[in-house]
Amino acid sequence: MASSKRFEDLKEDYYSVRDKITARLRQRISEAVLNNMFSEGDKIIDYMKNEVDMAPSLVKTEMNFNWSQITADWNDYKNTARTNPGALIGGPSIAPSTSRPVDFETNLKVTKGIQILQKTGASLSRAQMIAKETETIGTTVITELGQQRETLTRTRERLDETGFHLKRVHGILRSINRRVVTNKFLLIVIIIIEVGILACLIYWKFFK
Repeated sequence: MASSKRFEDLKEDYYSVRDKITARLRQRISEAVLNNMFSEGDKIIDYMKNEVDMAPSLVKTEMNFNWSQITADWNDYKNTARTNPGALIGGPSIAPSTSRPVDFETNLKVTKGIQILQKTGASLSRAQMIAKETETIGTTVITELGQQRETLTRTRERLDETGFHLKRVHGILRSINRRVVTNKFLLIVIIIIEVGILACLIYWKFFK
């Protein structure tokens, strides 16, 4: 999920660089400054590609598709900025279809509206990727919980079986204990009988 968030953050940075370039084009910036700003955008595109390469397979295809679209858009934007900057800042195009003056304010509003729609689409794409990753995590958690439940069930069955064996052992021990007590009682009786017999023999031998 962190990879997708980073990708979307870079996408927003990309649109921010585009906005800055468009704003600077209205100020008639030098080619050197323009090239530096293009280099900044190129770095962002490269960073986005790195995020695509590190993304989970579940969202990698979609992220790569978005990256390809943004790369194509960026190349078109750079080409237009160099050859026909008026198309980006609301000025006249290279081959206007009419001689009427261009409504700069209207074109500027349209450009901003398109940029807002692009950012909204990027946010929706980000939310969709996050939802897919969340679904994957949820499925994994449910699977792990099911496995843990099976483990607990087996453990409970083993405990029940152990309890049954303990009851049997307890019964055997009680039976052994009763036998020991009985044997002790019989031994005492035998000793008493032997003492009685011995007393009778002594009496018969010495007193008669």
